This record gives sequence, C-alpha cells and structure tokens, in this order.
Amino acid sequence: MISDYLTTQDLDKTLAELREKKISGEGFDSSSKDLLDTLTKMSEEIPDWEDGVTFIPDSEWVEYVQAMVEGTNGVYTNLPRYVVINWEASAAQVQEGYTYVEYDGVAYWYNDSRK
Repeated sequence: MISDYLTTQDLDKTLAELREKKISGEGFDSSSKDLLDTLTKMSEEIPDWEDGVTFIPDSEWVEYVQAMVEGTNGVYTNLPRYVVINWEASAAQVQEGYTYVEYDGVAYWYNDSRK
C-alpha cells in the first residue's frame, strides 16, 4: 500500500500556511521561502493542479503500478502461478505517461495530462 503519496490538496494547505507565515513574518525563514517558491512554481507549472493531482513516490512506483493493475477488476489476480509478470518492466512502461518532480528532497511521479 502506498503510504507516502501527496496530493495537490495537501500541498495547497502547506502553500496557504507558508503564505500566511510570509505575511506575518512569524517563523518565515530561508527554508520556508525556498519551500514557498518550490510550491508556487509547481502549482503554476503542473497541469490539472486545481483539479487534483496525486504524487506517487519514486520509491513506491512499482508497487503503485502493481496495485493499479491488480485493482482493475482483479484482472491479474487469478492467473496461474506459472505466469510471472515483470512488474519493474510494466512500471517503466506506465511511467511514460507520468512526469517526474522533486518536492522536499523526495522524487515523485504524477499523471501528466499533457502526455
């Protein structure tokens, strides 16, 4: 199960908090400024931000693809045990429709509607 994913809703909350900190000046330091700049840039450049985007950690990408495929009406859950699916190769193929982004030192993938 993916545990460390982010959504634009989560990041919007952080963005709002950082903007409030900047206005009040309380606790707004250089790392806060860097994070505010990063989130502002992401929110402006990522298509569908306002509609909601989920960011999947790179470290959990293969697990995400496997869960996505198996969750499609259990299509691949009832195959005979001699059938082996190369999840890493499948994940690499799915990744072609996603875009890479880094946030707070962590690499994420998101479904990019432009691809």
